[in-house]
Amino acid sequence: MNVMKISTLFRNTGVVTKTIQLRIFGLLAIAVAVIELILCFTGPISFIQRPTLMLFPPFTTNLSAEQIAEVSGFIEKQIALTNSYSITSHSFIEEYFIRTDPEFDKSKLKPVDYQEAQELAQELELERFAIAWIYSTSNHFEITVSIRDVKEGTILHSGRFVSESLETMLQGIGKDGEPLDMQEDLAVQTKGIGFTDYLVLVLLGLQLIVGVLALVGCDPGLLVEIVWAPALILFVFAYIYALSANMDYVQRYIASSGQLQLAESTALEQLYALLRYGPILILNGVYYVCQAKRRASRISGQQNWVQRYITNWALPWVLLSAALFGFSFPSMIRLDGIGWLAWISIVPLLLVLITSKPTMGVFYGVVFGTMQALIINYWHGTYDYVSLHLITIAFVVEFLLFMIPLVLLIKLSGKWGFLIVPAAWVVFDYVRSIGILGYPWGIIGTTQFQFLPIIQIASITGVWGVNFVVLLCNASIAWALAGSVFHRTWLGGGSAPNTAIPANTGTPWRNFMARVKTRMQHLQSLFPVAVFVGIFGICVVTGTVILFRVQHRLYGRPDIERATVVLLQQNTDPRKHEYRKNFEKLMELTDQALLQLPTKPDLVAWPEGGFKLDIRYWSMPERQKSYWGRVVQEFRDYQKDLDTWLMTGTQDHAMILDPQGERIRRNFNSSLLLDGQGDINGFYHKINLVPFSEYFPLDKEKFVRLYEMFQKYDISNWGIGDDRVVYQHEKMRIATPICFEDAFSDHVRRFVLQDVDIILNMSNDYWSLSPVEGRQHGLFSLFRAVENQRPVLRTTSSGYTVYIDAVGRIQPGSPEPYTEGYVVAHVPLPENKFTLYTRWGDWFPIACVIAVLASVLWAAVHWMLKRVRKRRVMFGDRLPNKIPNG
Repeated sequence: MNVMKISTLFRNTGVVTKTIQLRIFGLLAIAVAVIELILCFTGPISFIQRPTLMLFPPFTTNLSAEQIAEVSGFIEKQIALTNSYSITSHSFIEEYFIRTDPEFDKSKLKPVDYQEAQELAQELELERFAIAWIYSTSNHFEITVSIRDVKEGTILHSGRFVSESLETMLQGIGKDGEPLDMQEDLAVQTKGIGFTDYLVLVLLGLQLIVGVLALVGCDPGLLVEIVWAPALILFVFAYIYALSANMDYVQRYIASSGQLQLAESTALEQLYALLRYGPILILNGVYYVCQAKRRASRISGQQNWVQRYITNWALPWVLLSAALFGFSFPSMIRLDGIGWLAWISIVPLLLVLITSKPTMGVFYGVVFGTMQALIINYWHGTYDYVSLHLITIAFVVEFLLFMIPLVLLIKLSGKWGFLIVPAAWVVFDYVRSIGILGYPWGIIGTTQFQFLPIIQIASITGVWGVNFVVLLCNASIAWALAGSVFHRTWLGGGSAPNTAIPANTGTPWRNFMARVKTRMQHLQSLFPVAVFVGIFGICVVTGTVILFRVQHRLYGRPDIERATVVLLQQNTDPRKHEYRKNFEKLMELTDQALLQLPTKPDLVAWPEGGFKLDIRYWSMPERQKSYWGRVVQEFRDYQKDLDTWLMTGTQDHAMILDPQGERIRRNFNSSLLLDGQGDINGFYHKINLVPFSEYFPLDKEKFVRLYEMFQKYDISNWGIGDDRVVYQHEKMRIATPICFEDAFSDHVRRFVLQDVDIILNMSNDYWSLSPVEGRQHGLFSLFRAVENQRPVLRTTSSGYTVYIDAVGRIQPGSPEPYTEGYVVAHVPLPENKFTLYTRWGDWFPIACVIAVLASVLWAAVHWMLKRVRKRRVMFGDRLPNKIPNG
């Protein structure tokens, strides 16, 4: 009796202790939510907006053009470092006018007074503009800068800065010898709430609900996970932007004088990110760990390890899976990625989805999709304030729509899910890579670019077959581990109800056979792995045979004709640097390359935007004497003197009829081929444009506010090409997918069907300010070489400039990212043959669609038969033959 009283006392004490701990957590959760809410509107980490601003050329009378450019750059840098504005640079404005106003005169960007500047700023739909006045004498140099509101023209802030000379001013030293504090004088903090800020408020609202529930004694349970995961995602967001000092591409470029790394420390921005999200992450993380440990202590030793170690710790396993998946691609950890991680990366995720409830399974799947997208695409945060948001939102929506059927498939397919899940994932990757919003980043099969034998199957199945094999490995391991727990059998019928080795009963022979049978039941859990090993072996053998045959066709015959192609990498951004500087650098590198060659190359290739001006337009007789007409003529004269063919990225146009029947000009992101005599061989107009960057893919009238928002972030509004032009060189036929067009399998395949010899991609990846994006892009395009057994040559503004042969082998000699250089490619031109993929296209994902639908139909029929048989039993009918366990 005393023992029972003591037990009850301990139990009651434990309940009271748990309640007290829960309420303490509730108080802390409420306090954190309230404090963070206050900090959202006051203090250094309060919400602010960055209105668009442009600095007009300063008003002065006694400075040269070079000195004015130096001073303008200095002032613009100081304004950028205030981090108060989203700066619109002169080169972007210049490009905008060249695209939209063929008669544009550069003098338009030099207003004579602030009223004219205000009118121009209103035309450009800016929110702020800056005007500077410069006064200079023999011992005095003075700059006065005013920041004005575009709508009213009123002065919001101004500063007067005095130095002894231009040289000391550019060093940031005042007349008294002390540093000029320009940034503080020019900063104008604009309060406001952006899209991410609304997400922060929602997060704090959820944190408040968690606190209230805990305070009244209710365990918030899974709500803690639902708060913790978005907090982590938003923290990663903030940290990514902090790495760029919370600056967009233009600000960062200006503030760093064109260098990749900022001189100023970003530690303060990182600290602000930690202050915003750290308390929520730490508090909820500690509570989650304590609860998980308490749940684990209640699981008896007889229960399966999956419940103890997987289900109980689902969220950490999902995050680990996202990290393994993301770092298998080129990343900040390793520029070529860690490819072997791909083979095990989603095993933790699949185990969580197998064992979790469907609703939480969908949640975990979306968390995985969002986190891996941030890891792979973090470089979008260097461009502007919306690109990374858009990519992340797209992945949230896509994985939500994918995880709902995937979780149901896992539950329905049972022990055969290890075959169905990879097929479903291939379908998902295929669907998200097509259409106007197609974005084929993050296809796990592309991580195997160094595994030459396995990737050769892409010539049969496209990259989708490689994708399937990698996913099958993950699913096989997950199902094998789960099968050993749930006692699933694949050979010989139903489940093994008891896999424990029996005690010695009966004769030794019977005992021996019983043990063998039990061991066989254990080994049956390895059936999915055995299936994978078989398929993997077939793929490797097939790929090895293909690799040997293609290598022999390319390199085994000395009589094969070769083409010499020079690929340029000038390390400038055609959109940011002045046209003249970009053009002169490309000419300089071309001359260097040709001096190193014993004979003239067959082709010189400049990257996307290598010569941005509309050559066709400015070559017209009536425009040849204009400024841009003279630049175009200089380019054509230079190319003619080269005495060889030249390919470059450029701009072209066409006059089309709008819906009202009026002729309007439509500009195109284009490639251009000039022959050895300087004549235009043809143009190709880019077909697959980057959504929300190169064009607005939605109806502008229905989504007016969204369209106006993106207009502030420099949408190029290119026209969409309608013809896959293949250039006929005197030696070869060339396809030129532009920029990320080389990431689309079917698009490139349709080029190759026109009997293409070389796939020549031209890209501008400079804007990412990270070698990771360029490497990801280049390695994705490697699979176009393997799929079609055609060499892929890439000429880019900053990297990855590379020659990839027809089996996907990366040839040496590529310049380092963000350096000047060139590649000389000696490309064999054997008799071309079409691969099975080139002929049939994306048949493999379509086959996967059929397989998934068939499995769903089979599961539905199976379920209906079970229901019918169950009803028969209830009414006394004899039960038919036993249905095998699914």
